[in-house]
Amino acid sequence: MKRILIIICLLVFPGLFFSVEAQVRWGLRAGVNFTNVSAVKNGKPLNTGIRTGFKGGADAAIPLGRLFRLEPGLLFSTKGYKNGEAVKINANACYLELPVNFIYSPEVGSGNLLLGAGPYLGYGLGGRWKTPGVNSGSDFRTEMKGNLQFANDTKMDDYYYIAPGSSFTYGRPVDAGVNFLAGYELSGNLALRLEGQLGITDLAPKVEGQTTKDHLKNVGFGISAGYKF
Repeated sequence: MKRILIIICLLVFPGLFFSVEAQVRWGLRAGVNFTNVSAVKNGKPLNTGIRTGFKGGADAAIPLGRLFRLEPGLLFSTKGYKNGEAVKINANACYLELPVNFIYSPEVGSGNLLLGAGPYLGYGLGGRWKTPGVNSGSDFRTEMKGNLQFANDTKMDDYYYIAPGSSFTYGRPVDAGVNFLAGYELSGNLALRLEGQLGITDLAPKVEGQTTKDHLKNVGFGISAGYKF
């Protein structure tokens, strides 16, 4: 993880230094997330589905010549998944994220095409989980919900089991991965983007001090709109 932090700093700070003599454009961005996880729990792959969330925050466009730019940002983002196992759970995880994208932006028509990629670093802030109520013949269960938490080492009950009002450990708090994006920026500085995100950090925590064979990585895509001032 220290290596990831060093890499991101090496990517950001040269651009900020260069921007002293360049025209930096600041902006706001918001959009919709469609997220899931790649996960193995108790020795078998989890049957999970896409969860819809949102993201929003600020970013900056730092010119790196005529066609390229560096775009760091700071975003609040919700992620998570829907577990399709016997006990269904909807996990809503909240993250603070620092993406750093390199963008190629040639002129196309009256605006600019946007093609980019870069690393991101995220930190889990918390969240909520819930299960739907079931009323089908002999199977009757009321809706359950509780707090979602992040931990590097957690209790077995908080990671493998859920009960009304209990805390559920989503995973380790520090996440890192790669962003991909394609979009179009209008001449009025309004940009629409399609974005993908692939987590590379295994978020599965230790359970009561023991390393498990579980694995958990965030994945997702989204649509966002941004405006540069």
